[in-house]
Amino acid sequence: MLTASNPLKRLPSTHIALPHAAERVVLPGGHLVFIRSAEASDDPAIAEFLSGLLRSSRAFRLFASAGEQRDLAKTPTAHAGVDQSGLLAQTEDGRVVGHGIYVRLYGARAEVAVEVAGDYRPLGLATLLLARLAQIAEQHTISHFIVDVLPADLDRLALYCDSFDASAEQIGGLVALKLRTADWRQVRADR
Repeated sequence: MLTASNPLKRLPSTHIALPHAAERVVLPGGHLVFIRSAEASDDPAIAEFLSGLLRSSRAFRLFASAGEQRDLAKTPTAHAGVDQSGLLAQTEDGRVVGHGIYVRLYGARAEVAVEVAGDYRPLGLATLLLARLAQIAEQHTISHFIVDVLPADLDRLALYCDSFDASAEQIGGLVALKLRTADWRQVRADR
């Protein structure tokens, strides 16, 4: 892919040229990111971003409740639709620093997953991606997100429980969370 500022310079595979429809967001500390819908052409960069995450972050990223361990390179980026949607967060130079996805399971429930690069975790980007996904899901008649979390994964538990009114149930070695998508409004108000 070529950049607009230097048409001869190719972007690394983890970088994607920014489209015009990206939402510009300034995070704490002045960190600028752009959030937009994931597209089919983003799949290679998203797969590379996900493969660069810590193994513990990837273990229960998505489809954990189905008892499956899917190859991350084959995990859908969830291009916008009624039953699924994906968001991408990237820096001004196109570096992918966050990805969020939901996929409808049945009825008004969908499984959700959000991952953010380590240097962007303390800045609230994961919460912002989760809130945007909930807003989109609610527009598509999804009332609840479902997510399984390891009890020791305090960061992930905090992400889902601090911003959303989550109900929790211990099932085997996991904490099964249920979040109301309508709670995105309180996250936006807090931001």
